[in-house]
Amino acid sequence: MMPKRVENIIQLFIYVFSFFLLTEWMRPVSELTDTGNMKVFILFIILSLAVHFFSLHWFARFVVLIG
Repeated sequence: MMPKRVENIIQLFIYVFSFFLLTEWMRPVSELTDTGNMKVFILFIILSLAVHFFSLHWFARFVVLIG
């Protein structure tokens, strides 16, 4: 069994690599759909991953991601 700190570091790496993978998938979408502002999508991806990583309460997740 690994210490909690090591598990958190591994989980952080998974989230960072997930972010890079999602942004790579979003690049062709911007060209296909002529989306001019990819920053909004990237910001939403960052917020979604951060909210999940820090394990916020379900209501706080709802407010941050919807509101």
